[in-house]
Amino acid sequence: MTHFSSGLSLNPDAAVALDEALSDSAEDADLAVLFVSHHHLRRVPELVRQLRGSLPGSVVVGCTAAGVIGADREVEDSASLSILTGSLPGITLTPFCVDPSGGAPSVEAWRDHLGAAPRGCLLLSDPYSVDLQQVLAPLGEALGGAPLVGGQASGGRRAGTHALFAGEEIAWGGLVGLGISGPIQIETRVAQGCRPIGAPMFVTACEGNRILSLDGRPPIEALREVYTGLSPVDQALFHSALSIGVQMRDQREYHPGDFLIRNILGVPRDQRGLAVAYKPERFGIVQLHLRDAEAARADLEAVLRIEGPSPAATLLFTCVGRGEGLFGEPDHDSTAFRERFGDVPLCGLFCNGEVGPVQGVPYVHGYTSIFASFHDVA
Repeated sequence: MTHFSSGLSLNPDAAVALDEALSDSAEDADLAVLFVSHHHLRRVPELVRQLRGSLPGSVVVGCTAAGVIGADREVEDSASLSILTGSLPGITLTPFCVDPSGGAPSVEAWRDHLGAAPRGCLLLSDPYSVDLQQVLAPLGEALGGAPLVGGQASGGRRAGTHALFAGEEIAWGGLVGLGISGPIQIETRVAQGCRPIGAPMFVTACEGNRILSLDGRPPIEALREVYTGLSPVDQALFHSALSIGVQMRDQREYHPGDFLIRNILGVPRDQRGLAVAYKPERFGIVQLHLRDAEAARADLEAVLRIEGPSPAATLLFTCVGRGEGLFGEPDHDSTAFRERFGDVPLCGLFCNGEVGPVQGVPYVHGYTSIFASFHDVA
């Protein structure tokens, strides 16, 4: 049977913080997942060496982030680190570190990275050097339906300002991760933070990252029509919390949760179309969304109410656009998890994009919390 422990420290001395976070960890741990706030960025090589010295038999994986999560806390603006350690008898952990400069790995290359018969994969990437959209399809195929979970590192503002590590490797770009095989199940719960407004629309013309027409009209006309039909409260949100939802799959009807949330970058200087934070496809279906705390609360509550046993441990990948800035209170998602499942070891980070499956297919999400829970298998 697996045994997990988690720890969190806000000590500004990185070495002391790691010792504090490891206080409940077993020395024979097989796995150590470490998330480090960007305040400790340049100390990462020392921290990884220290961690390997403290837990010499463990496979180490992790990255830096704008904030970390653990022990019912979501630390967004302070030096901190969070760790999850686990003793995993009979389970094989296969770490990998991939340099994307040669292009996205093929399905066969991913199978080599993941090890035999993976039951799941943890994936962490650098947002400045990896296009996750190109990675997910071959990696998902290599996993054969096993869950893929993770997120993009955060806190840095340019290339080379995120640290990622797995096994013996430390990288300042690319992606790292862990193939997990053996008697363990990874259950995922995906909670979004936006609600749809207006009706779904077709992208009828696009170029690069610009939408040039929606339902045959200039995008600004389509947005103006949606805006005029909103309540005064939603009209205020429209100016500060507007996003665009992109269809995940073809279907006849669309409901909340059926779209991937992407940022709207604005109207370019040449006034041609609407710039968005993805590459739209002609005849793709989109719908405008508003980031909304009440909708995010309701979706999180619904996701956590889904029946299931308490996990042995959980990793939480949440968006930098959630947290106190969205909910107006600290520790929202971690507190909701604790109220549902009790004293389960929890470790996580704030991401620049969250990776998780919907109906078995992995996607990059935005303004989302993804809970990846570990369960023993008899």
